[in-house]
Amino acid sequence: MLRLVQQQGIDSLGPLVDDLEQLARLEALVETSKPRLQPSGSDAPSHPLLSTPFRYPPLRHGSRFGSRQTRGMFYGSRCRSGSLVEGAYYALLFWEGLIDPPRAPILRRQTLFSVVIQTRRGLQLQAIADVAIQAALRDPIHYESTQLLGGWIRDRGVEVFEYLSARSSEALVQVGVFTPSVFQSTPFDQVDITAEVTADHTSFLCHDDNVLHRYPRARFLINGQLPNAAC
Repeated sequence: MLRLVQQQGIDSLGPLVDDLEQLARLEALVETSKPRLQPSGSDAPSHPLLSTPFRYPPLRHGSRFGSRQTRGMFYGSRCRSGSLVEGAYYALLFWEGLIDPPRAPILRRQTLFSVVIQTRRGLQLQAIADVAIQAALRDPIHYESTQLLGGWIRDRGVEVFEYLSARSSEALVQVGVFTPSVFQSTPFDQVDITAEVTADHTSFLCHDDNVLHRYPRARFLINGQLPNAAC
């Protein structure tokens, strides 16, 4: 599976420090400010790109399949397009939440990485043939039913599940992970990406193949409005 994240290390924290010694102290300070990772088995990778989503609650926001009161989840995608379309939506949501948006585009350095997962307790929600159920699972505005479903399948021991993206009409398969014990590798095939965010689009330049992916704001609108994220 693949996951898109903000770029880590010197590129993200470097402007705040003068040398590597200060950077090391700053990274240690950031780490100690986070909640401790809950134990999930001795074989679970401890890489911060994999473990960080599981440190919480309390959560500031819910997600499609999780409420603010439940333990954090790791979301990813089975393809690059699935990762980028979700990233584009949340970048536009960030821009819309700015009190005083900048005149120039916001440029971000991001990383797309891969990780191997394996489980015997998985669920493929995209295989459900019922049209009404799929419409509820992909509802771009309402999250109550999917959050209830997420809690239900978590309580029954499901570790990983797949579902179709609500941010695309294409059949893009997304992945939700309840426990880091399913990770069978550390992050690999890391791709540097530059994101450009404006009021009307998000674009991603992937530096491994030099392909530019552009997502207009209009693509995500429902009744002329950008849908809110889960609360």
